[in-house]
Amino acid sequence: MTPSSPRDRALIARVARALGGPCRVEPGSRILVAVSGGPDSIALLHLLRALAPDFPLSLHAAHFHHRLRGEDADEDARFVAETCERLGVPLAAGEPDAPIRRRGVSPEAAAREARYAFLERAARETGAHAIALGHTRDDQAETVLMRLLVGAGPRGLAGMAPCGPRLRVRPLLGVSRARLRRYVAQNEIPFRVDPSNEDPAFLRNRIRERVIPLIEKEVHPSARRTLARTAALFREIEEHLDAAAAEALERIAERSSGKIRLAGASLLTYDSALRRYVLRAAARELLGGRGPLYSVHIESVMRLLEAGRTGASIELPGGARAQFGGGLVITRDSAPVGAAWGPVPLEVPGDTHLEAAGAVIRSVIRDGMSPASVPRGPEIAAFDLGALLPPLVARSRRPGDRFVPYGARGSRKVQDALVDAKVPRQRRDRVIIVEDCGGIIWIAGVRRAARAPVTESSTRILLLETVREQR
Repeated sequence: MTPSSPRDRALIARVARALGGPCRVEPGSRILVAVSGGPDSIALLHLLRALAPDFPLSLHAAHFHHRLRGEDADEDARFVAETCERLGVPLAAGEPDAPIRRRGVSPEAAAREARYAFLERAARETGAHAIALGHTRDDQAETVLMRLLVGAGPRGLAGMAPCGPRLRVRPLLGVSRARLRRYVAQNEIPFRVDPSNEDPAFLRNRIRERVIPLIEKEVHPSARRTLARTAALFREIEEHLDAAAAEALERIAERSSGKIRLAGASLLTYDSALRRYVLRAAARELLGGRGPLYSVHIESVMRLLEAGRTGASIELPGGARAQFGGGLVITRDSAPVGAAWGPVPLEVPGDTHLEAAGAVIRSVIRDGMSPASVPRGPEIAAFDLGALLPPLVARSRRPGDRFVPYGARGSRKVQDALVDAKVPRQRRDRVIIVEDCGGIIWIAGVRRAARAPVTESSTRILLLETVREQR
């Protein structure tokens, strides 16, 4: 099929501009196209094939069979293979080396991780210079809105990058989903439909099917376009500040094993915005992927730096600590803790399966409960929802974990709380730690933290309950 209508040619030209511009793909490159069989990825494959002779491009397709949807997924794989054979595009097909469902990771996150690992492996094997993904302007809008609702900062609101890490490019990021649907319909291009994309159990689907249509109907008819444009603006800001922070960090940082020391006086000469980015760059360099680093953590480090009290310190995710004294010192505890798992985002409200802990966290939101009426017990805890800092995640314990127990004045080690509760050593790595952006709020089955208590002025109550699975 060779598109010949003016609209099709305009769409192909738009993809060409995205490749040569934001995606930074050079003519003559080999592109690995990720093809699920859905309309967006199928449209991307056809558009790149139509563009290939003139850009020019060498195409190779890739399809990953997650082994999660039974016969439907088998049909997807067959459909993609037949489509690629008909178009004359070589196909790399793959499937998981191990079961997707694994300890401490949601099936969706595990599937995404396995898919990207396959795509990167396929790119190396085929000599591809880029991996093309079919994310659209609508996907970008959904991502930005989801992150806005959980309190993301500029980095989160920048959304998905047109040219991302590990060879990933998104040439359709400026194209609406509706435009691609018209393209495949007008050219009678077949595709597959994944029913899970309409399942309201997933937050993104609820955002897509309910929230954004309501906003466009009642508030702003061009909400998707506006959200995507907002992401592009934030990305420009992020790129500028990241570059400036990297230069500043090199000037003021002293590095040693498990430690970064920042010259406090020099750091305070930078404006507060750049200071935050320098602190984030230093902490992430030290932490790597050991824990979620949110804006609230950076703000805590900012207050520590500005107070200038020698010896004062705060805990950071991943067993790290920031301490003031002769500058700002960020250290990381290198001691491993058993079979670490998580963090796993909690569905609020909803059920979150934690295979590593052998339990389900059930979250329910209630209105108008008085402190006297909230249920109590080791496996249930109630919180003032408005006083929490989402997102909430569940994870295993980490070195250096501390919390302020309910009814206590000072903090104490999670390890000490587990010992006091007589939790057997062999079970401690299955204990569920629940935290928000402000830190630990509950050690399930052991003790709740002092934060976000239910009071007479609380209007919305979050109930968290652990349901232990039989093993």
